[in-house]
Amino acid sequence: MSYYSALISQWNTLPSTDTTEEKLAAINAMSVPGPHTDVTLTSIVSYLGLNGKLASLLKYAANPPQTQSGVAAAELVAMFSLGSNAPVFNMANPDIYTGMSNMLTALTSDSNSGLTSTDYTNLLNLASTTIPWWQANGYTSPINTNDLIMAGGLI
Repeated sequence: MSYYSALISQWNTLPSTDTTEEKLAAINAMSVPGPHTDVTLTSIVSYLGLNGKLASLLKYAANPPQTQSGVAAAELVAMFSLGSNAPVFNMANPDIYTGMSNMLTALTSDSNSGLTSTDYTNLLNLASTTIPWWQANGYTSPINTNDLIMAGGLI
């Protein structure tokens, strides 16, 4: 029965006025954050360019202050020069994700860099994925009527 604990808990949050079919559809439509995925340097540069941030970051990095944000800008801009040879950021690796988060935190702490907290969020979200609720809770396929019966008669 513990296999069905998450289903029972989630089921109980759905409107009692919904039909079983509506609740099944709702459960199977739910998604949750999934594992982080790789991010290419091209994706980062594209985001910065499309949002009008690239020029200000390049200007900032050309004469960076001797601060953590200056170092972060210089390091990020140095990677731009690698072009198609730039490594992919393996954001699924917690150390790399944390490193990128720290770099972006440093950059957004100095308004002269041109990056904001919104950019911080959006750049880290390049690595974000979602997965179905049922998959995140150990099910191998969407929830069905048999699962409802096995969970203790949720029908």
